[in-house]
Amino acid sequence: MPSLVAPSQQHQILAQSLFVQRYDEDCLVTLQGLQRLEDLVHKINDLLDNRVEANLQAISKMRLVDLPVDRSFTYEDFVATQAKFVKKQAEMLAVK
Repeated sequence: MPSLVAPSQQHQILAQSLFVQRYDEDCLVTLQGLQRLEDLVHKINDLLDNRVEANLQAISKMRLVDLPVDRSFTYEDFVATQAKFVKKQAEMLAVK
């Protein structure tokens, strides 16, 4: 049976088929990479959201003023005591 396609055309069709197949494989690899990237972005966003939420909860439970009931303060003593207390609280937050 005679071939309907000339030999040079067969070679060209074969080369184009290989090109299309390679293009399909590259697209699949790219798509898989994009899906992995999307998953990674979702995981990072979840981690950041949880970290922010945990820090907000820690802040909400933190005392803002240290005011002992068993002693009185002058204005200067109060400011100095609160400055030390706030610095300590800020250090605790920085660790988290």
